[in-house]
Amino acid sequence: MKNNLYKDYEEVNLEPTRRNTIYQFSNEFGYEFLRELIQLDLFSKRTENSKELRNLLKVASCDDLKKLISISNYKTIKDTIEKADYILLAWGCGVPWESLSDYKNLLYQLLSKQSDKLYWFGQTSDDSPRHPTSRREKNKLMKMNQDDIKKVLRITTDER
Repeated sequence: MKNNLYKDYEEVNLEPTRRNTIYQFSNEFGYEFLRELIQLDLFSKRTENSKELRNLLKVASCDDLKKLISISNYKTIKDTIEKADYILLAWGCGVPWESLSDYKNLLYQLLSKQSDKLYWFGQTSDDSPRHPTSRREKNKLMKMNQDDIKKVLRITTDER
């Protein structure tokens, strides 16, 4: 049964990603602990659906990847998550990290320092954080640990 809070979010027509995220966090921590939700996207490129983004990622050159992910967005991500009470990783499709090793290492250092605040809805078949609107299975908000961070970013022992 959905709680009244979820019904309220449906009535204000929040799009499904934000509605599902707010619902999961409020169920986990209570509504009074969720004061503000800021969504930062790893990908600066907006697409109609994740399949379109996955297709772009598959054929992207290294320069194209930098545009899709927007490495210049790192400072915004860093500044915002350092202030956050909770951080949800949920980009939902595979990132070709092998072509973005510098960015991957920056994110790993940043996320490792914030690991006590990290959450996700589990992983996709390629170990990416599941998107909040994924329909493959019921999403359940879960705490992440250091091993999860390494898996998501495909960090090997040699890279740490």
